[in-house]
Amino acid sequence: LRLRGDYLAIVTLGFGEIIRLLADNLSDVTNGSRGLNEVAYPRVGQTDRLPEGVFSSGNSGGHANYGTWWFWLGLILMVVILLLVGNLERSRVGRAWVAIREDEDAAEVMGVNTFRFKLWAFVIGAAIGGLSGAMYAGQVQYVAPPTFNIINSMLFLCAVVLGGQG
Repeated sequence: LRLRGDYLAIVTLGFGEIIRLLADNLSDVTNGSRGLNEVAYPRVGQTDRLPEGVFSSGNSGGHANYGTWWFWLGLILMVVILLLVGNLERSRVGRAWVAIREDEDAAEVMGVNTFRFKLWAFVIGAAIGGLSGAMYAGQVQYVAPPTFNIINSMLFLCAVVLGGQG
C-alpha cells in the first residue's frame, strides 16, 4: 500500500495473477484447470413450502439458474451495496478517501492515516468483488482458473484508466 497510482494497480494485477496460478496448480483444492463443477446456488428463503429456497430447480421450472430470481437477488444486493457505499462516502471514511485521492501527501500531513484508509478501501472492494464472484459462480455453476486470465484483469484496468478513477 505504499505504492501509488498505476504502480499500485500493476502490483495488484500481479497478485491477482499469482492467485490465479495458485488456483490453477492446487488441484487438490480447486480441481486445477478443470475448475469447480456444480457450484451450489444460494439457499435463500428456505421455508416449509420451499425447503430448498427460492432458487431451487423445483421452483423455477427445472432450471436452477432461472434468470428472474438472479435478477431480483442481484438488484437487491446492488441497492444494499450502493446504500452502504454511499453512506461510507458521506462519513469520515469517505472524506479521508477523497483527501487521499486528491493529494495523499497533504492528507498525511493533515493527520489522515493513509495506510489504514487505503486498507479499508481494499477490504471493502475485495468484499464486494467476492460477493459478486459468489453470485457469478452460483449462477453459472462452473468456475475455472483459465477463465480469469491476465487479459480479463487488464480489461478492467484499462476501463479505469480510460474512464477515470473518480
